[in-house]
Amino acid sequence: MKVGLLLAFAGRNCGGPEVYEREMVRGMLQLAPQHEYHLFCLDKRAPLVIGHDSRELVYHLLRPSSRVVSMLTTLPWEMYRTRCDIFHSLIMAPPFFPPNAIMSMACSSLICRPELYPPLVRARLRFLQHRAVPKAARIICVSRHVRDVMQETFRLPLERLPVIYPGCSRVFRFIGDEQKRAFLREKYGISYPYFLFSGRWERRKNVLGTLQAFALFKKNFKSEHKLVFTGGKSWHSAEAEEAIFRLGIQNDVADLGKTPFEELPYIYGGAEALIYASLWEGFGMPIVEGMLCGTPVITSNLSAMPEIAGGCALLVNPADTEDIASGMYRIATDEQLRGDLRSRGLKRAERFGWESSSRMTLDLYDEVMDGKMTLTGA
Repeated sequence: MKVGLLLAFAGRNCGGPEVYEREMVRGMLQLAPQHEYHLFCLDKRAPLVIGHDSRELVYHLLRPSSRVVSMLTTLPWEMYRTRCDIFHSLIMAPPFFPPNAIMSMACSSLICRPELYPPLVRARLRFLQHRAVPKAARIICVSRHVRDVMQETFRLPLERLPVIYPGCSRVFRFIGDEQKRAFLREKYGISYPYFLFSGRWERRKNVLGTLQAFALFKKNFKSEHKLVFTGGKSWHSAEAEEAIFRLGIQNDVADLGKTPFEELPYIYGGAEALIYASLWEGFGMPIVEGMLCGTPVITSNLSAMPEIAGGCALLVNPADTEDIASGMYRIATDEQLRGDLRSRGLKRAERFGWESSSRMTLDLYDEVMDGKMTLTGA
């Protein structure tokens, strides 16, 4: 089988979307090396991120460097020239979507919370989505929540909306206390209790709400805890940085920046809790990452987050800073609660593996191929 995969984010060092593309490709190469894989890349650094160089793997670097132009010109030509049996858009749908193609739907926020995106980004993504959805043979939904939103919005039959949970890299793991403390002290000078925010500084991740809740927690409970950030910044970062000083918590906030992937288990594991009070998520990868590291998780009570947490996290209302601050206090003062969330979270996180995700995706390719004649023009 000749498989075409559109990699829109690999090479951009942008967190979750890049991880999804990288791990899905690696998983399929390991499970089904007999296929011929054509990777259509929008960033020249994508081959370094994928980290594989074999005869089964062909990279197509799309030019020019302008993503909009290359998606409209080079990509259609390369797709026509390559004539893959299966084409799968892993995150971003192309403007020209071939019949019998598959797309992954990684989030529902564009449908449910469009105001969380800058206007031009929102318009471009909605245009691509509405062109691709009617033509896709299958739309892989990363959660039941996303599937339900897609079914309600586009009136699609369930058989076109398979749910395949993403996996989580096993680099995330439980590390002993002494090893974690030594690393954090030597590398980052961290020797204090802290809550962790992991993710991009963007509006959807509720950075402002998290900062406000932490400031309220510090004011009401006079705790020694700090708030540590790890992740890249975006258009929202200037507003968040201003809020840190306006709230008077600059001495209690530590920004580690975009930390190396292999260091994240130490940073997660050293935290008293991961604060992931996002405004909307289609999945919420940091929830699983935190659980795999044995870190108690505080997350939101809406969209896909309760589904992914599976009753093994403390749920809060992301629009209520008092509720988030109360969750921080409960974690900081209740050792039994921390232990309970830690043990249940470790067990819950075992359900999410990239081998299973990749295998289910490959099975879906076979299903589409078997029904190719009937799916044309669907």
